[in-house]
Amino acid sequence: MYANQPGHIDLIRQVNAGIVYRLIDCYGPVSRIELSRLSLLAPASITKIIRDMLEARLVRECALTDAGLRGRPATGLVLDCDSWQFLVLRMTGRFLQMTLRDLSGREVVSARQSLPDDPATSLPDYFSEVIGDFFSRNHALTERLTAITLLLPGIIHAASGTVHRIPYYDAKDIPLGQILHRRTGLTIYVQQDVKASLLAEHYFGAARGSGDIIQLVAGRQIEAAVISSGRLLHKDSTTQAEIGHTVMAAGGHRCECGHYGCLNTLAGSGPLTERWQQAWTASGHTALPEADIPGLCHAALSGHLPSQAIIRDCGQQMGHALAMLVNLFNPEYILIDSALNSAAEILYPALYSAIKNESVASRRDLLIIRPASFSPADTRPGTALIKDALYSGELLLQLLQG
Repeated sequence: MYANQPGHIDLIRQVNAGIVYRLIDCYGPVSRIELSRLSLLAPASITKIIRDMLEARLVRECALTDAGLRGRPATGLVLDCDSWQFLVLRMTGRFLQMTLRDLSGREVVSARQSLPDDPATSLPDYFSEVIGDFFSRNHALTERLTAITLLLPGIIHAASGTVHRIPYYDAKDIPLGQILHRRTGLTIYVQQDVKASLLAEHYFGAARGSGDIIQLVAGRQIEAAVISSGRLLHKDSTTQAEIGHTVMAAGGHRCECGHYGCLNTLAGSGPLTERWQQAWTASGHTALPEADIPGLCHAALSGHLPSQAIIRDCGQQMGHALAMLVNLFNPEYILIDSALNSAAEILYPALYSAIKNESVASRRDLLIIRPASFSPADTRPGTALIKDALYSGELLLQLLQG
């Protein structure tokens, strides 16, 4: 996140406001007395925080009905999400997906466009132009703006909003958040897309409410993200769970990282489709015009035994790597984001078998493996970043201060 940082007194106010906002979101409609009890804050503090939130149109009052009580209904509080909006931009493949949402996550308007073909493109200039054009076209639908979130692949330092490296483009060590904040005046959140997606799974996705989750993204490369004890691992830093560069077969094919036999060389989409093409022609079929993961899954589900063996071996290799993370973090859920999910009945048993055989975590027998909820083009993970910033109070404080 890039914006001005609070002083120590404002930091206390920020934390308290974030606690109250989260409680209203989780328990609303809820009374002021109940908020004081749940938050352990003094009633006077609750009154001050709620007054500020009402003035900022972040919450609204409603009647609390209780069948066991008579007389005037108590006043409850719920979130008022319609008055504020934020913009999400997500790079996916060769496209940029843009969505304007309100604080509840409801989509207001969206657009999609091709990304520039020139690797030397200035990303700050490109995003500045895109943002300006988007708001010019949709000014009639735009309310009060809170922030802009950018979900990007590559190596991202979220705390400073710096893009150190991004696929296809030459950009290196670009302070993107700082530049866009200066040009737009808005708070800018820049986050690595896999981490943002896992945060969305935690708040309102396939592992909603769980505090211990591993997400595996299996595409051209194998990536992972971890939530442990309710906290996103390496949320603000460039560090990632580099599971794809775990050496699984010493002496295997050379990986782009320089090592040999990394998981990427065994379970990445490129090696899988190459193996499938070889197995397909070896089975007496004509050569495939174009091999891809959906085609591999279709062949496996149609009974092609070599295709089934390829997916099963892929599941075992990913399971070996995941077992290490299971031993470290003892997750409740493992979420799989991959085109291989269409052959889950073949993939998942192989995954689970390898994990169970090589891990000792107490939850391994109760471990839930399921598909991730959000596609690579989905902008809802941007909502999770905003929710997280509101819960922590860092964005909330800025809205309360106007």
